[in-house]
Amino acid sequence: MRKSNNEQTLPAQGNAIDKQFYYNLLSLEKAIIKEPQLDAVQQALAMYRKCVEYFDNIQDPIKYYFLDKIQQALSETKTLMLIINSKSELESSKTISPVKRSSMSDLPSPQLSDQQVMDKKLRSKQVTLQIKLHEASDQQSEILNTMVTDFTTNTTSTDQKVRQDLNQQADIIQARLLKRQQSTKIKGCSSMQTLF
Repeated sequence: MRKSNNEQTLPAQGNAIDKQFYYNLLSLEKAIIKEPQLDAVQQALAMYRKCVEYFDNIQDPIKYYFLDKIQQALSETKTLMLIINSKSELESSKTISPVKRSSMSDLPSPQLSDQQVMDKKLRSKQVTLQIKLHEASDQQSEILNTMVTDFTTNTTSTDQKVRQDLNQQADIIQARLLKRQQSTKIKGCSSMQTLF
């Protein structure tokens, strides 16, 4: 019996995805639809992630289906409420014992190695350069927009002037033709009179 490409048991980063994996995923989905529980949602999301990684590795576009499943699971109201409630319970269960509060100045300053200091300076310079590049690109885009606007207005005004000149020349030519026709008629009439 021949298996299709999607049913083959191939390694996905050390783990295999087989029919049983999909059956387990399907049963988790059904359980989540009936009554969502945090463990089931987290397990389903992990399985979706595994499918996305697997299909991404073999460059199969079915990975988009599983990405949609993740997005759909996270966008459902029941699931979101479940996740939010679990996070708030986790935060409230962390109790902080009363400790003498000290100001930041009372704490010893962390000692950074020379390499860490250099890395920090380098990162700050990179951020500064990125900001400057962004500002420069904004200025250049403004200049470019101004140049395009100026070009458009100049082209429009030049086009109007050319049209006016052409219309004037056409009017002058038309007037000359009329004058020539009239003079030809007059000459024709006068030559006819001389013949009689």
